[in-house]
Amino acid sequence: MRSDVPPEPGAPCIAAPSFVIPGTVPENCAFLEPLVDEVALCFFETAACLEYGEADMPAYLANHALSYHVHLPLDLPETPAGLHSVLPDLVRKALYLAPRFWVLHPPKTPALLEAAVAALAEAGIAPRDILLENVGEPPIAPLLSLAYDLDMGFCLDTGHLLRLGERELLKEPLLLERTRCIHACAPDPAGSGRHYPLDTLDHAGLGLLDSLLAGAGGLETVVLELFERRGFERSLAFWNRRYGAAS
Repeated sequence: MRSDVPPEPGAPCIAAPSFVIPGTVPENCAFLEPLVDEVALCFFETAACLEYGEADMPAYLANHALSYHVHLPLDLPETPAGLHSVLPDLVRKALYLAPRFWVLHPPKTPALLEAAVAALAEAGIAPRDILLENVGEPPIAPLLSLAYDLDMGFCLDTGHLLRLGERELLKEPLLLERTRCIHACAPDPAGSGRHYPLDTLDHAGLGLLDSLLAGAGGLETVVLELFERRGFERSLAFWNRRYGAAS
């Protein structure tokens, strides 16, 4: 599936992170191309991603039968000026792949969220293509009203929802209506925050995943968010048994 071709209604893309096997982004994309529809490009560290060059993000990635989206860094600057200085440059690293959306962890304050959206707009990213993800800390709930006003989208993570008990988020009809991406994984039973394979979900966890899949009105992509090969392959096999294979 090419980056500029949206999924069919009711049939979300199945995606994987760009770090499933040890190796580079190109090596991961080559491994994942026969298995999934889409790759989530993990821009997890600001400084390192700003240094990406042709070896890290080669032009031929656009030739894969994959669509792409970007997970923006976890360590973005915590000032408006800092956000404006780095976000447009980060966008330019991936723009040639036509990412369908950009996942953003919630900043600490509403002012920082407004600055992040404005900085991404400088690079041509519409607010509806910026998906705010629930991560627990900082919490997403205090930012929801502003996110709605800014016309942002959302990414909901099942592991975080189950680990942190943020079930009140699921009572937000506008949030569910604007949820375009789901990160599907199980929480670590020990509470570490690590991502566990989908086949370790208990009855309540499966119920949550089923309800999200049914209730997310604008769902486009489900990311099997495992960062090692065995867990990813177990999750993919489980997904295919329960919900059907990727297109």
